[in-house]
Amino acid sequence: MYQMFKDFAGPIATIIAAFAAAYFARQQMVIARDKLQHDIFYRQHDRRVAVFEATRKFLAASLGNISEDEIRTYGLCALDAQFLFDDKLCMYRYLRKIHQQVAELNAAKSSMEHKPSGDEKAAFARIAKEKSDWIIQQGDELTGFAAKFAPFLVHRQVKHAWWSRRSSRECS
Repeated sequence: MYQMFKDFAGPIATIIAAFAAAYFARQQMVIARDKLQHDIFYRQHDRRVAVFEATRKFLAASLGNISEDEIRTYGLCALDAQFLFDDKLCMYRYLRKIHQQVAELNAAKSSMEHKPSGDEKAAFARIAKEKSDWIIQQGDELTGFAAKFAPFLVHRQVKHAWWSRRSSRECS
């Protein structure tokens, strides 16, 4: 009986060691992947925040008097966004649309000032009102530009089944 146990103990221990090694190797792989995603996120975070701040300032300035230089400067800032943001969420196109709306608002305001009162001035006033309403709408907390930037500025911790069990005990 002892000899039979001894004959099976070696192979069983080898199998258990192989499963343990595979488990720990998988955990190391998951940790390395999560760390890589974390590092990538934080490497781009400062640049994304800079685009967020530029957009916030640009939207605020657009409702007042904004110069063509400021509009061009923001357009260049928006060009950088195509390399910082995921195309799935269409952030680059959204920033280009902000640029376009403000440029059109500025052009309508400028045209309105140079036209005598009449139908043309009323048409430019209507365009300016539409554009400024759209810009004001971007300040909405739920649907505006802050909500569109949120996935890029807030890092969400990845939940794994083997971490969630441990963390739920720690929080209790």
